Order: sequence, then C-alpha cells, then structure tokens
Amino acid sequence: MKSIIFIHIPKTAGTAFYNAIATGIEPYTMVRPKGLRHFAVHACPKPAFVRGHIPYGFHYFKPLQGFDYISFFRDPIKRAVSHYYFVLEAKYEGYEHPEWQRHHQTALKDIFNNHQKRGFADLQDNLQTRMLAGVYWGFQRNKSDKKMLEVAKSNLSHRVKAFGIQEDFERSVEVFAKTFGWHTTLEIGDNWQKPNINL
Repeated sequence: MKSIIFIHIPKTAGTAFYNAIATGIEPYTMVRPKGLRHFAVHACPKPAFVRGHIPYGFHYFKPLQGFDYISFFRDPIKRAVSHYYFVLEAKYEGYEHPEWQRHHQTALKDIFNNHQKRGFADLQDNLQTRMLAGVYWGFQRNKSDKKMLEVAKSNLSHRVKAFGIQEDFERSVEVFAKTFGWHTTLEIGDNWQKPNINL
C-alpha cells in the first residue's frame, strides 16, 4: 500500500478533511513531521499518512516504496483573507503567533494594496501555487512567477493523485473516499464569517 502525503495548505479545510478520514487510519502509521530532518529520520519506516503544512517534494527526503500526493485548494483571495484573520486570533495566554504583531499593525486592505512584500508574501502571492511547486525554498519565499506556476501545474497534473476543493468540501471528501477506499466521518460546523473586503 502506498504512503499518502497530504500537502496541507493553510486555511483550505485541511484539518476538517483530516478529521473526516482519520478514523480509518491507524494512528501509529501517521506522521506529522516537524521539518525535513524530522521526516527523514522518523521511526515509522512506511507511514500510511504524512500530514502537515508541507510542500510538494517531501518524498525526496525519505525512501518510500510508493507514495501518492493529495491536497485541498480554495479560492486564493478567500484563503488569504481567512489566513489573515486566523493569525489575528492566534494570541492567547502562553502563545502568540509569530506573525501576530505584524498582522495586528497592518490592515488587510493595506496588505493587498501595497505591492511590496514586506513580510506578507504568504498573503500577497498564491501560497497554494508555491507549496504545490515544491520544497525548494527559493520557490517558497520568492514572488510567484510564470516558471513557478508551470511547475505547480505540472505537479498537479502528473504528481497529485487526487485533490479537493474547500468550496465543495463534502463531495471532495467523497471523491477521496472512493479513490483510496476510506471510510469517512463528516462533521461540518459553522465557521465564523469574516468581513467582506473590497480590494
């Protein structure tokens, strides 16, 4: 059986998707790497499911006998807006998101109206394109360009076994279940509605 590597792009319903399919996967065969080094030396020699905010290309760092990539995608503007508000809320006793201060000091519309990156590349560029383009960190942090887009499109066409769309979540989970023979548990709650932003 092939290993499944889940490219979990932030704020694309990845956690809800994982919760829907987790009951059908043995916990000891799941890997949530803390980085490339952790993945390369992880004790599980043949993970059934690798998950995390990891870009395409993790298979280069561990000799897997077989693997399939999967991912979830979302309207890129809505994803960026959701990511912004997620960071704003990520401050509580004992924890503060590393980007909280910067986000707290900058209005969302100012981020999108300012074409200079200044620490907001994950919002201004299409993070989905960069993560799908691969693990090469030059791709990850530089401005999205035509070459990166072509790499991402090629990976999606030839390297990703299946993908879902957040806006069509239930049907996407059904597609995954049929593709991989998974049993699913769908629990869809109400999401806090972020304000509409005119950019």
